[in-house]
Amino acid sequence: MILDIQPTPEGVLAACKHTRPDFRLAFQDLGAPWQNFVISPYAARATVLGASCGKRFYPHELRVRIPMMQELNPETAVWEGGTVPMWDQGVLEEPKYFSFFQDQPHAAFNPNHRAQWRAHELLHGAVGFFWHPEMTRFEFYVTARINEMLPVVHWYGFDEAGKARCDAHRNQTFIREYCPECESLAVPYWEQDASKRNQTDIFLELAEEMMHAESGACLQEIESGRMVQRRQAHLDPSSDAIGYLRGHWPRVTAWSFGAWVERFLTPRDYVQDASELLARSQAVYEMLRAGELRFDADSAGVLAEKRRAQDLAYRLLLTLEWVTPGQEAEAEDAAEAVFAHLEDVVHAESGLDLGHFEALEDLKAFVPAELVDMVLSDGFIPNGPAVQQVRAGVLSAYQVPHEVKDEECEEFVASEEFGAEGRLDARFAKFSGLEFLEFQAWLNSEPRQDVESDEFSILPEDVSELQLGDVRPHQTLLLREFHSAAISRVLEGFDELEEGQYWVARVVVRGDVRVMLLDETLHHILTHTFTDDFLEFEDELMELLDEGFLVYTRPVFPNPQ
Repeated sequence: MILDIQPTPEGVLAACKHTRPDFRLAFQDLGAPWQNFVISPYAARATVLGASCGKRFYPHELRVRIPMMQELNPETAVWEGGTVPMWDQGVLEEPKYFSFFQDQPHAAFNPNHRAQWRAHELLHGAVGFFWHPEMTRFEFYVTARINEMLPVVHWYGFDEAGKARCDAHRNQTFIREYCPECESLAVPYWEQDASKRNQTDIFLELAEEMMHAESGACLQEIESGRMVQRRQAHLDPSSDAIGYLRGHWPRVTAWSFGAWVERFLTPRDYVQDASELLARSQAVYEMLRAGELRFDADSAGVLAEKRRAQDLAYRLLLTLEWVTPGQEAEAEDAAEAVFAHLEDVVHAESGLDLGHFEALEDLKAFVPAELVDMVLSDGFIPNGPAVQQVRAGVLSAYQVPHEVKDEECEEFVASEEFGAEGRLDARFAKFSGLEFLEFQAWLNSEPRQDVESDEFSILPEDVSELQLGDVRPHQTLLLREFHSAAISRVLEGFDELEEGQYWVARVVVRGDVRVMLLDETLHHILTHTFTDDFLEFEDELMELLDEGFLVYTRPVFPNPQ
């Protein structure tokens, strides 16, 4: 597959007019919905660059993080959960500076992240990472900054060129917040509404400006050995690189990391000089911007297996960090057969055979058994620890829980719903077919904030005052029909509800989820544009306003005479 594009506004728009059915075949095995990789012409190009290196995605919720020994922990506490992800209401959350590893062979497909993250993650792989056994803290800082440079340039620059955006965000630079409407427009770029596309020249110029300024700052740091802070909009690359340094320095200077690099990585897998990494980033930038790109899926697949072997080797080395002092030699002997096999895979002398990992049973004499069992939970197979992690997530997802069994959880992990995008509560509810779970997932779904209402809404003295301002539904309003059995099982105070279907309204007011069952009048008010005819429904209007389902604002007050 050849992916060529002229790096001009006209070239980008011309590319947008061509349907690319070959992308589905080329990108279908990368571990995320193929549509995520083609939300813009440059997203497709970034995907080719990263995937050609063998980088793939594993399901975020199936990967069980090997806990770090205290000596490998970040220098400053990144959150209360230590170094492993934690479930919070069905979301497997990670700390900011310990959720991403520049050296990680594969990337996480997080179903809660917007589609734009896929190309961003792959570009990290295309740029590569720095390591040297005698590296300084400053070298690690500046190379962490370099690794992040091109993915950020792509995020705010290239990826926005010609992409469809909502009316509020079209042609806006440095968009930070998540926008559900923009995300709904993130379909394959050739299917996007031409009238909603960003102007290409704005973002191509921004990409060039950002890359030039940031690479210049990094070069200045390399040459001077001093920090060069450069802020742009809300971005502070130097501060982010400091955060990465503090989060990962103990880990990358540990015995396990050095052993991993020296035995399981090849010279093409990492860079040992900061200037070389900067030059590599600039070269990838030029390929992304204007190069003729070719994607060989078969070759990329071979490299992907090599990367998985490297990942498994590092997971096993992290496990060996837990060996009781004095037993290191015996533990390494117990793991050597697996290490030897993984080394063969890295050097293309054999294919990956997970059967070799049965030999790790002997390692349990020196390392906690549960850690040994976690080694294979790399995200690509639903083994015992991985399924148990997903089960814990399902149990955390609902206030009124469903006691999911192991067998049901295994079926869920193998289902189409598990691999879809969105929150775990909604995906499992759809899989299970249980309406009381679907009701809870719906109550917890997006949107969950109305900034203008939070800051500016007021309650009128009486309904006649509504004629002086604006009346609208709360921006988090959702309407849907549910059966009484689901409603009464989830909500307190509805035990005596007569059997049948009910219209339910939901809003989230300053974090507080509010629910109302609607009669015909309430439903009519919430589903129609407000007019003076509604003033006859005084009680209903005041109830909807008081509970936050309707929002009343008076932007401009008349000058007193």
